[in-house]
Parts: sequence; structure tokens; C-alpha cells
Amino acid sequence: MKTKTIHIALLFTFLTKLAFSQVNLVPNGSFEEYKMLPDRLLTNGQNPINKYLLGWSAPYSGISPDYYNYLSPIIEYQYPNIMYTGSFWRISSDSIRKNITPLSGDAFIGIFNRKINSKIDGYDNFYYIESVYGELISKLIKNRKYEGAFFFNNFGLQSLIIADLGMIIIEDTSTLKYKYTGSWIPMPYGNKPQIMQSHGLIKNDNQWKQVSNIFKAKGNENQIIISYFKNDSSLELLDSSNAVIELNVERYSFQNYFYIDSVTLYEIPCLVAQDSACKGDSISFYHTFSGKTIWTTNADSTQEVIGIDSVYRFMANQSGWYYVFTSTGKDSTYLTVIETPTVDLGADTFVCEKRTIQLTPTYTNTSAFEWQNGTIQPTLQASKQGWYWVKATNAGCSKVDSIYVTEQPLPDKLTQHQFTICTVTQQYATLALNTNYIYYWQTLTDTFNQITFTQAGCEKVSIESEYGCLNDDEVCIEDVCGAKVFVPNAFVPEGVNSTFKPVTKYVSSLHWEVYNRWGERVFAADDLDASWDGTFNGALCNSDVYFYKVTYTDLINSQKQTIKGNVTLLR
Repeated sequence: MKTKTIHIALLFTFLTKLAFSQVNLVPNGSFEEYKMLPDRLLTNGQNPINKYLLGWSAPYSGISPDYYNYLSPIIEYQYPNIMYTGSFWRISSDSIRKNITPLSGDAFIGIFNRKINSKIDGYDNFYYIESVYGELISKLIKNRKYEGAFFFNNFGLQSLIIADLGMIIIEDTSTLKYKYTGSWIPMPYGNKPQIMQSHGLIKNDNQWKQVSNIFKAKGNENQIIISYFKNDSSLELLDSSNAVIELNVERYSFQNYFYIDSVTLYEIPCLVAQDSACKGDSISFYHTFSGKTIWTTNADSTQEVIGIDSVYRFMANQSGWYYVFTSTGKDSTYLTVIETPTVDLGADTFVCEKRTIQLTPTYTNTSAFEWQNGTIQPTLQASKQGWYWVKATNAGCSKVDSIYVTEQPLPDKLTQHQFTICTVTQQYATLALNTNYIYYWQTLTDTFNQITFTQAGCEKVSIESEYGCLNDDEVCIEDVCGAKVFVPNAFVPEGVNSTFKPVTKYVSSLHWEVYNRWGERVFAADDLDASWDGTFNGALCNSDVYFYKVTYTDLINSQKQTIKGNVTLLR
């Protein structure tokens, strides 16, 4: 790939002056802004968290997270006041309570999760799940990168595994799946949050632990939920060695209660680029940085500087890494360059009338084809005049070629199909031909302008036009000098046709006989001029149908032939 290299003295001098303004997209992420200070536990629909806290609410009615603020005039709601009395968790020691301080500022919230399995009391895997919901100050932009984070603490409680604690950012909370328990307390179920707790077993060490992750937005996400996102049907209670605590199968109950503070969601520097391109394409990469940047194809920003503008434009030639650097860090992307297909249908062509031709392109780097009629085979049969095109595709890259097919008429057939000749007198037949055509005869020599027939029989011919179109035809020649025998089918002895005889031409000898219906021969002769007068042994024969047999010798080729038939005698 040909790139322009920019050599800049003191390359990072200007980077020290860069400023990247970060805006937390989560309003009131530290829970410091309130409508009123907490004066009671927020455990039911009458006292939801949004009654006290700005920008936050419970996503479903009936259960709500708790709100703590050190500015509350009631000391019990300045910090957690929770202990387990058989029904609830409670921190009984004031010294412990006062040591649970916000990560920053004066406020934080608490989220409670409870699982009960008590077949004796009629509960089978009963869940009580709290969640907190908020709206972002602006929608996320597609393909931009964001880093979401929050802090949690479980000081004063048991050590529990809570790998299912997380934060999801979505466009529409109605798309969340919920699993309903026996008391219809829902929990986000089967969803995949962008930010999930990955600390494993959590110790009650009064340490705020951060949960964070970087993700790429799908676009238009504007709602946030922090909750327990369980992907199976069980929650486990672990001891300090990470072993699962065996619970009474008849009745058990355990809870998670965690404090949440400092929820943030920042857009981070992001290189916006496609991950693949067709070879030869014009490519534009850009970034979301607000300050100055440099582009390079080397992970070391001091080498191979190829641009300093917000948009880097180039032609895709080979696969490789691209980097963008700012004073706050860098981002990178790998561009896969796909070989562009080549396809060629050749020059415009023609199809003969009532015929088809096969269009076969030459191609390279092609995995799929598509023709203008939807056919996906490498070849296409064309029978009509018009434009034809084919698209060759390779991993999303495509190339199109087209061809115009002209329909050409078939050549005219012969002007005459029957001829007579006489080989005895050498009287032959000549046929004038179309000089624009070539005539390919079955047994005769190929001709252009005329042909002479000297033998009797039928001859097939294939006629080719100037465009190569073929039309088949046939001509038949009769040798009239051959033996001819005509036998009448009736005669009247007392009428005009008073006798019966074969009429011959080109016959050298003749023998013929006449039989009555009982097979008795009533006449025979070997003379070409002999005839039967309708008598037998001097007596008149009755009107009836009689049968004849004629054997003759051809005058030209001396071949003998026999014909049979019947004749009607009428009186």
C-alpha cells in the first residue's frame, strides 16, 4: 500500500496540549442530587426510590432499591441499618455502620437479592430481586466506543458469589426478559449486560470495587439498569474457600445486599472504521477525538506517520493494522482487504433465431454468481435479443459485466425441393444457390453458388448464413429414365377400355399373369404388347375382381422387379 509518510519534529509537542472532554452520560451517577432526603426504607411501592432520588427509579413496581444520604436528618437513613433477624439483614453495630461511607460525596444506594427454597412454606426457588433504572442524557451512537462502570461494596455481610451483578444499557427496556417467581417478582433473566461483575467471591472488607467494561454501541441505547442478571436457575452461597455451602433441601434462604456508588458511562476515543474492504476501494477512516491526532500503520506512533487529520483517506491495497494516537491513548483497527473479483463476458455476440447460446464468463477470485434473471449458476442460456449481465461476488466484493446479444435470422431454405433427371440421356438438374450462404451437403461437395444433381435420391443439406446460423433442408431427385410400369385397376370388354394390359416404359422384358378369386390362372403373357380380353379358354369371364402379378426387367440397370394388384372386370 502506498502511503504518504509525514516526518514531524517533536511529534508529541502538540499532543501535550490536547484536551479530551469527558461527559458522564449517566445523570446523577453518584446519587448526590435528590428530591428529598431519605426518611424511611424504600421497600415497597409506596416509597419508591424515585420519590427521593433525581434521575433514578425502580423498573417495576412493588420493590425498590434503598437510598442513603449522610445529609439525612434521620441517622438511620444516613448509612445502612440492616441486620438479619430471621426475616431481614441488619447491621447491628453502630461502629460498623458508620464505617460504611460513600465512595465519594454523601450518598449511595443499596440493592437487595433474596432466594428462598422452602417447600414446607410453599416456596420453591422464590426470588426477590431489586433493580435500579435510569435514562442517559443522550442516546449512544452506533459503532462508538463507551466505557461503563460502577462501584459496589458488601461490608458487614456474608461472602457471596455475585458474578451476576451487572449493568445493561439498552434502547428499550421492554425487550428485557424477566423470569417470574411464585410471588411474581421479576428479575432480568437471560440478558447479556455490557458490564458484569467479575471479582468472583466478594469479601466483606469495606472496599469499594469497580465493575467496568468497554463496548461498542449498537446505536440509540438510552436506558440503563443495574441489577442481578442470572443466566441459570440457581444462586450459590459460598464459604471463604469458594466451596458451595450445603443448604437444607427442605428450607433455606440467603440474601445478597450490595451498595452501589459512582455509576459512569463515558464515550472514549474511538476509531470508526470498517473491518474489511474490496481491493481498490476508496476508504475513509475517522475518529471521535475532539483534539489533534496522528495516524500510523505502526504500533509505535513515532514511526510511519501517514496523517494528522480527523479523517484518513486511502485506497485499499493490502490488509494491515491502522492506529490513531492522541494524548489520552490510542485506538486501532485491522483492515482485511479482499481480492476483488474479475469477470468478463467478452464482446457483444448474437444468437440465431429459434436457437440458444451459452454465456460463459471468464473470471477470477469469484465464489458466487448472479445473472439478471436471478440465476446463480456460472453460465446462462440466452435465446432472446437484449442485454445480459452477471455479477461475480467474493466475500461481499462484486464486479459486474454485461453483453448485448443480437438475434440473427436463420438462412433461407432451398427454393426447390423436387427435381427430375434422366441418366440415360444425361439430362441433369442444376439449382441456383444464395451466394451469401455456405451449403454443406450430406454426400456432395460443399457449394456456394449452384449445384448440379446427377444421381437420383434424396440429399440432406445444412445451410450456414454469414453469422454462422444453420438451417437444415432436403432435396429429392427422381431419375425419370428408370423402368415405369402402370397397371389399370378396371376395364370393360364391351366398352372403350376393352382389354387389360400393363403400360410400360424403359422395360426390356415382361411376364404377367391374371388369376380369378379361386386362384385359377385365367391369362399369362411374355409379350410387351399382349393384352387380356376378359375370356378364358374361349369363354367370357364373369364380372368380378381379378388378381395380377407383373414381373419386369429394367432397361437401364437390368434389375428385375415384381408388382402385384387387382383389377375389376365390368360387363
